[in-house]
Amino acid sequence: MGASGLTMATLAFADAALGAAGNPSRERSVPATLTRPSGRLFRLKSAIWPFGTIEMEIQGDAPSSWMEPTVRAVFRLHALGDNWDSNGGTRIQRDAITRTIALLLQIMADDSAAPSVVPLPSGGIQLEWHRRRQDLEIVIEAGGPVQFFYSNRATGEAFEDLLGNPATLAAFVRSLT
Repeated sequence: MGASGLTMATLAFADAALGAAGNPSRERSVPATLTRPSGRLFRLKSAIWPFGTIEMEIQGDAPSSWMEPTVRAVFRLHALGDNWDSNGGTRIQRDAITRTIALLLQIMADDSAAPSVVPLPSGGIQLEWHRRRQDLEIVIEAGGPVQFFYSNRATGEAFEDLLGNPATLAAFVRSLT
C-alpha cells in the first residue's frame, strides 16, 4: 500500500562531533522541522545532541498528515541514551529507527491515523494504535523480526505473528481509520 504520491524517501544520520575527552561537544535537542526546499522534495530534519542529526528526505506529493508527527516522535527516541528508563534500557538503535520509518512508508496511507511511538528497553521501537475498539501493536527490534499483535474487541478477532507481508499490516491500519 504505502503513502500515496510518495516516490522516494531517504534517511541519513550524522554523528555529533566529539570533544577532547571523547564526549559529545554539546547537549541540546532541536525539534524536527519539515521544509519544502524545491518542487516536490521535502526534508524533515532533527538535530539531537549529543547524538547528531537525523534527516529524512521525501520526494513526491505533499507528506501525509501522519508523517511529520510520527517521524518526529521516532527521531526523538534517538536522543534517549543508555539507561533511559532507569532499568538498564538500551539506547534506541539506528537500525530500529530506519526499519520503523521504512515499515511506516509501506503500510500507511495518506489518511491513516498516526500511531503512538514507544521506546523499548531492548533498543527497539513499538508502534501502537488503539482506536475503534481495535488494538494494533508493532514491535521493531534492531536486527530482529518485526512482530505484531492485532485485536478487534467488537468481533473477538486476535492475531499475533511475525511480519511476513506488509499488506497484512496495511489492512489492519486501514481498519483503524
